[in-house]
Amino acid sequence: MAKKSTYYQDTIPKLIKRYKMVIDQCLLVLEEEIDKNIADDKLYNVLKSKRMASEDIKFYAKEIDVLENEINGIHVTEKVEKTGAEAFTVEK
Repeated sequence: MAKKSTYYQDTIPKLIKRYKMVIDQCLLVLEEEIDKNIADDKLYNVLKSKRMASEDIKFYAKEIDVLENEINGIHVTEKVEKTGAEAFTVEK
């Protein structure tokens, strides 16, 4: 029996390809040397953009994993780590 195709499922490979392009672009931002003559007020923005690029890389890499698992029919259950007061509560 043929599996029903949905637009979402058909779009996932395209989305993964675009996410990989975004990761490559973020890596370019991280690899870029910081000019030694940059003004202090602009240095903060440069460092902030590098931090944001690294966060984006992590986000998109995780999204690629989720989408590839979805394509392959792998269901992953994540263990949610409890922090703060939640760690000391008892589940019933």
